[in-house]
Amino acid sequence: MAGKSKDDIILTDPKAPHKPKGLLDALSEIQQYFIVEKEGSPVPEDFFTIKGEMSFFGVGFKSAFLSGLISVLFTPIALGVVDKYIPIFGSYEPNLFDRFMAFSIALGFTVGYGAFIARLRKYYIGRITRTAIRWLLGGIYTGAAIKAVFAFVLFHIIYFLVLTPKNVTMVLIKNGSYLKPETKVQIFEFLMNFKPIFLSSAYFVAISTFLLIAIPSIAIWRGGRKLAAIQENEQRWS
Repeated sequence: MAGKSKDDIILTDPKAPHKPKGLLDALSEIQQYFIVEKEGSPVPEDFFTIKGEMSFFGVGFKSAFLSGLISVLFTPIALGVVDKYIPIFGSYEPNLFDRFMAFSIALGFTVGYGAFIARLRKYYIGRITRTAIRWLLGGIYTGAAIKAVFAFVLFHIIYFLVLTPKNVTMVLIKNGSYLKPETKVQIFEFLMNFKPIFLSSAYFVAISTFLLIAIPSIAIWRGGRKLAAIQENEQRWS
């Protein structure tokens, strides 16, 4: 067994469960793993337990799924603005800037989230660090995929089963006694014209989810190759 150097960084209590409470905690732990492995300090093979793996997976899943629901909520609104069904800044005639802002609402959060996770590209080296990153990404990708399927099914149900002429008419008749007849007609026409937005939103969410998966995957893969090349050169010339 190799001796311990006084400069070694030892991870205390390797049997202890590692339970990051949130995404920032998980990223912080990954940074610590990276520092330890980069310094060449000994890390027990059984340090990263099954409980630790599932903790990172759970954090990634919860973060991606719950935050993804925000983008699901705002997507029909944003696309409604682009198609001039919903006013933005008090106007039904959005200019180029208004449409950019609407797309930013729908897509900006997802792209920003993916870019934030892509920061892990700086740490994708070392057995323990890579394992932690893979389990975190596994949770994020699973949560994002389930969110996309949920949104896809939900928006199709709204389009095909909820916003039918018969259903909308029945609701307006039963619950619109306080509305003027012309107001009921306006509401009916608005919903019938607006409902295709839900189909567009279903595919928009699918595309944004693909970007959420692709951005960090490509960045981390390239970052890992770059780190491996740097480490190889350091070992060659040390």
